[in-house]
Amino acid sequence: MTARSHAVDVRRRAGWLPDQDDLESWLAGHQARVEARGEQVVLHPVLVEFQELMDTDPVVRMYVNQNDRPGASQPSRTASDTGERSRRWCA
Repeated sequence: MTARSHAVDVRRRAGWLPDQDDLESWLAGHQARVEARGEQVVLHPVLVEFQELMDTDPVVRMYVNQNDRPGASQPSRTASDTGERSRRWCA
């Protein structure tokens, strides 16, 4: 037994994940509910506001599109991002 298969087995035995049959049954039911709603989906007001922001602010849209590209690099983390003190200030 590999470490990976052991981790999956522990999660299933601990009750963190449903049985595969139960999961597939839920997914099938969820898909049916989504298809039944069709285009009648009402978005949460915050999502509507975000959609309007994306449609009206070209700078925000540019940044989101930059980060949404496949293979887009993540910004490098600085000492201030991680809460660590920078070495150059630790004389």
